[in-house]
Amino acid sequence: MGTWAEMCGIAGTFQYAGRAAVNVEELRGYAASMQRRGPDGEGVWMNPEATVGLAHRRLSIIDLSDAATQPMHSACGRFSIAFNGEIYNYRELAKELTDQGVVLRTQSDTEVLLALFAQTEERMLNQLRGMFAFAIWDQHEKRLFLARDTFGIKPLYVSLGDGCVRFASQVRTLVDASPISREIDPAAQAGFLLWGSIPEPFTLYRSISTLPAGHYQWVDQNGAGQSTAYERWQDLCDRDPLKSLSADAIRNALMDSVKAHQVSDVPVGAFLSSGIDSCLMVALMRQISNAPITTLTVGFDEFVGTENDELPLARAVAQQLGTDHHEIRFSKEDFLSSRDRILSDMDQPSIDGINTWMVSRAASDVGMKVAISGLGGDELFGGYPSFDQVPAWSRWTRWPAKVPGLGKLIRLMSEPICHVLGIHPKAAGLVEYGGSLSELYLCKRAVHMPWELSKILGKDQAAEGLKRLNLTTQLDGSVLQSASDKQQISALESTLYMKNQLLRDTDWASMAHSLEVRVPLVDRELVRAVTRQPMTSKQAVARSFGSLLPETIINKPKTGFSTPIQQWLFAGREQRSEFCSRDWCRSLHQQAMVETAV
Repeated sequence: MGTWAEMCGIAGTFQYAGRAAVNVEELRGYAASMQRRGPDGEGVWMNPEATVGLAHRRLSIIDLSDAATQPMHSACGRFSIAFNGEIYNYRELAKELTDQGVVLRTQSDTEVLLALFAQTEERMLNQLRGMFAFAIWDQHEKRLFLARDTFGIKPLYVSLGDGCVRFASQVRTLVDASPISREIDPAAQAGFLLWGSIPEPFTLYRSISTLPAGHYQWVDQNGAGQSTAYERWQDLCDRDPLKSLSADAIRNALMDSVKAHQVSDVPVGAFLSSGIDSCLMVALMRQISNAPITTLTVGFDEFVGTENDELPLARAVAQQLGTDHHEIRFSKEDFLSSRDRILSDMDQPSIDGINTWMVSRAASDVGMKVAISGLGGDELFGGYPSFDQVPAWSRWTRWPAKVPGLGKLIRLMSEPICHVLGIHPKAAGLVEYGGSLSELYLCKRAVHMPWELSKILGKDQAAEGLKRLNLTTQLDGSVLQSASDKQQISALESTLYMKNQLLRDTDWASMAHSLEVRVPLVDRELVRAVTRQPMTSKQAVARSFGSLLPETIINKPKTGFSTPIQQWLFAGREQRSEFCSRDWCRSLHQQAMVETAV
């Protein structure tokens, strides 16, 4: 039996300045604070000099024996690793190693990571297909290596100060178990109020940063080096038409990704909505394997008889595919009784993720430990309204936006009118921000616009936050060069909304229930295949599989995975989603400030 790594929590400390030994109680505090991320076991280790310590929590998914206990050490004793994730091509990598004469003691992806690192250090990262965050200690060189997957599926937070580096899978682990500053970062406040989540590399606290997706970082006895990008989402997008793939190749890439994401020693279930993405995932799971598939759909009484009710169509798909299907309805009372725990589990403020928390709780209740999600399909196949709306806005704003001062003047004049008419204030800024797709994307996705922040944070705090946030660099760094408008939007949605909100929310919300969620549509080989083609719609992709999915699913208008949470929170008030999300954003911001003050 293999000894794969499992979804879990990792943490550690490196006293690089040699001022003090690692505090073992702090390490144990890390492990205790991540108990729900890995209820099946824990490991705490320190090197002989007590200058570095690693902590690990385990959620057993593949190899349920004690052989997969971490931290794991290389046979020579030089390298030690704490690893959170799954490497889907580990068998191929293991074969390459053994063909070179490398002796592997186990069949684990963790040991493969150690062996690859011993050969090529950071260059091994470009060989990995999977989701991961890990730390490797080199006892000979006395240095620590931190790394995170290309898409940022698994989190890793880092705190530097007083000759020490601390890292963990959760921000609250570092805050609760370490003697670090809890000073609020204005950039995090500004970012959260703009986007509804805190964009990396920021966290709520100045003393903690996010290791960016697709980056690694070395820490030696001289301190921490700058984090270095080894692969970005944009790097996977080869738009050379001479390298275009056929529709068959894209279908094969989808099948290959779903197959890779099904490897497990416990049953793999799936979240099943009435949308194309999740239905296609389950249909491909059925084609690939005859193993029983448990599917789960969440419904709400408020949506019965409306287009937002997921249950009827999902039930029909489950019956067609022969899954072990479960339906769970949530009520307003369920949400209100869980609200405090949701906010506690949230780790970082977010206006999303509650739906994932609720479906993850339901999945745990029916016995799931692994669930496949359709997350990523909208970003990859242009499923959001932004793919049509933002380019359309650009066509009529790009020329007025070139006139100096005109956009700001229009915004100042029209903002009061928007307020009276109940129109979102960001509509007033379309011309001011109409000079580029990336700035118009901000208008589409923003909860609050930059000029509104001073009313919430105060003038000085808002100014400092926006300066540190550096929106222009953030937006420009997310676009593709020489790409179509829709490919540009795909890059923005993937590297901003998906990375900073959807993937992060999926991590905390699922791990709060000791559930591993896998995302086959967020896969480096699949992204390589799909982005070599002109953007293909989800409907076209689904139809390319013949009668795999019924036309009722393929033709269904997009509604998203909706919940009535805003109705529950703001009963009796105007129920437009943008209005409510702004109130929810302010409410979460205020609560975060109160909790931090305490």
